[in-house]
Amino acid sequence: MVRRNSLKTYNLIQNTARNVAETTRGLIRSGAQLLGGLRIGNRRVIELERRILAVWDFRDVPFTIGELLYHQEVSLILREVHQVERIDLALLFDRERPGRFDQGLDPGNAHYYFSKLLPAAFVNPHLGALLVFDSAQALDAYIADNRNRYHVFPPYVDRNRRKIKGYEHYFNYVQEFYRERGYVPLLSCRPAMVAWARRFLAERVRPRFPVSLQLRNNTLFPERNSNLDEWLEFVSFCDSRFPVTFVLIGDQEEIDPRFRDRPNVLISKDYGTTVEQDLALIQASMMHMGSVSGPSMLAIFRDAPYLIYRFRVQHEEMEWGSSAAWATPLQKLVWESETRERIEADFSAIWSQLRTDAWAEDFDRLALEAADTLRRKSSVYGLVQGKERSGR
Repeated sequence: MVRRNSLKTYNLIQNTARNVAETTRGLIRSGAQLLGGLRIGNRRVIELERRILAVWDFRDVPFTIGELLYHQEVSLILREVHQVERIDLALLFDRERPGRFDQGLDPGNAHYYFSKLLPAAFVNPHLGALLVFDSAQALDAYIADNRNRYHVFPPYVDRNRRKIKGYEHYFNYVQEFYRERGYVPLLSCRPAMVAWARRFLAERVRPRFPVSLQLRNNTLFPERNSNLDEWLEFVSFCDSRFPVTFVLIGDQEEIDPRFRDRPNVLISKDYGTTVEQDLALIQASMMHMGSVSGPSMLAIFRDAPYLIYRFRVQHEEMEWGSSAAWATPLQKLVWESETRERIEADFSAIWSQLRTDAWAEDFDRLALEAADTLRRKSSVYGLVQGKERSGR
């Protein structure tokens, strides 16, 4: 009798334990489903977050920094128009047809030019994802799968039926936006790059005033080159008259070695700078000067003074001799070729209007903050601090 009761008690305990275990497993599964549902719900919310998808198709557009910076500016404008937070940049680099084979490009060197342009993708303060596609089919499939997430351009048609078919329409669209709203968004390098540039200039230029300078010296298109003799005379003229150092940026092969003999010139490539670092030097300098070029587009879409010579139009709708609609009185596009006398007169006129003391105070404060930031982020500092090349 005792054994029978013990068996009943054992079976009761076993059944109870089994029921508790099943109930517990059921609760766990229910919880997992609930959490899974929450994850799906969150993912769905993220997928429905609207963004701009800015497509840069290397099959149809030039391999130039300037056109890519135009592209970045238009994407910032569409971000304002559609009131979204992020911009995803899609680069289409088709291995079967890697680019327009002009300006010295061929299938063998296209990858080299692609890698040189890639840093300009980060000159956008609202950049989200950077996507690289190796075929048009892959890009088309991505857009189809994410069609509810994006406002895609180009092509693009706004509510006034104005079209952006390609890069030829970018500048004019920017001008129309300015006329409607009275401002344009500013391009900007990444904060770490700007911090590096300020420290670089603080250590190697201050207390003189940095003026970024880029001069064209391209053997493929000599008709567009700067008049280097006139610029050399201008730089020499400034040496004893203005407390400035010209920070000469650009490709190493385009640097005229005669500028190294000028005490008021610093050549950025002697410190191994990248394209992105050169752009950051433009942004951090007090002023920009030089010929119209790809990097000069950053100055055009910033608020610091500039003098840019040999300006010409291809697709832009502008009157001869005019500047950009959004330019300040201290931002000037000069359509004629440069001469020493013209550069001296233009520079002297702008210099006389600059508040150099206020600029210096602000710059020195920001440079100290940049030094602190770079020390705390030692890996970034080690990456971009810049080392002088041997044989300077």
